[in-house]
Amino acid sequence: QINSLPVLKMEDGSLLKEALLEVEKIRENSECYSGLENKLVIDIFLLNQKHQDRLECFQKLVHISEEINIYFSNETSLYPWFSGGDGPTFGFHVTDGIPHLRGYCWYGSSVTDEWVTVASLIEISRKQQSLKYCAIKFWDSDDGEEMSLLLIESAMFLPQWVNEIGPVACKHRCWVVRGDILIIRPTRQKNEKLNLSVEEGLQYLRESKGIDYLFSDAQKAICKRIDHLVGFGEETKKLPNLVHRAAVLLPRNVAYLLEKIPSLCHCAVSAFEQYSFIRPPQGNIEFHDLVWTNHQFGRTSYALLRTLTSKFWPSNEDDHIPFAYKSVEVNRMKRLCHVETTSHLKNAMHLGMRITAGLDYLLTELRSS
Repeated sequence: QINSLPVLKMEDGSLLKEALLEVEKIRENSECYSGLENKLVIDIFLLNQKHQDRLECFQKLVHISEEINIYFSNETSLYPWFSGGDGPTFGFHVTDGIPHLRGYCWYGSSVTDEWVTVASLIEISRKQQSLKYCAIKFWDSDDGEEMSLLLIESAMFLPQWVNEIGPVACKHRCWVVRGDILIIRPTRQKNEKLNLSVEEGLQYLRESKGIDYLFSDAQKAICKRIDHLVGFGEETKKLPNLVHRAAVLLPRNVAYLLEKIPSLCHCAVSAFEQYSFIRPPQGNIEFHDLVWTNHQFGRTSYALLRTLTSKFWPSNEDDHIPFAYKSVEVNRMKRLCHVETTSHLKNAMHLGMRITAGLDYLLTELRSS
């Protein structure tokens, strides 16, 4: 029966095309578009809150928020979030007069962070008792609130009616409830209102009216994305696929700082991505008294440090040394990095200069604010 259903082609589907148009619109309206602006937005509504008083509603939301924070703290403690920290943050929000939780995952250039968040919340909604009566919605700031992240990911396998009514009408039709991805189909009645409000979408879920499980092929497309992204609370075989360990040449004081506060490396990478296009490092942190260190990066962070180029960083090799970092010691260490017998040190100075520059950019911003 599923095979006989009309399939929405990725190239022709309005969901994907409109999502891409929305991205272009956002980038055109931004003076300086940065990957740091990328964020996943998560809305969590109580399905049984209609008959509750506000105080009880807020108490339940506080409890749910605590459980989610504990889960991310325990189950993703070893995951290398691109922006550092412990993953998404949640707070109270009101949409159309309905109080709910809204969370943000600032994933920057690491789309994997976005899908680790989705995978974890689907897992939580399946297992945690407090989320059994909650409905979760995901959307990406790049695509706009009208675009359901899960529908875009499974665009090739959606029923034809999704394409017919368009992405705006699907805004409140795709939800995650108890770990299942549900979609509210139109009733096909005359004069039916296609653009559901949040309350109308939640009411359909409460009454289980017109609810379909996402078709098996669509579910598989999403599961393929997330199945390997759950469970980073302890050393697992999954972790080596997401991290990269490399030698790094750093000023002694910076090396000591990163050893004591490893999350500062994530901040340095994010700052380097944002400000390396605007100016060279100012020398707030001197690149001298250099020591060899061994550092673990998320793969996205490592790739960004290795490959990013700009007007002020024209090369992704260590043949470009910023004026503020030039010295006899740097030249000596550069030659040492290129000795054939120590090939594992080849990129150490390149990585170290960029991490130091990231911290330098942060100091410059702090002093100017």
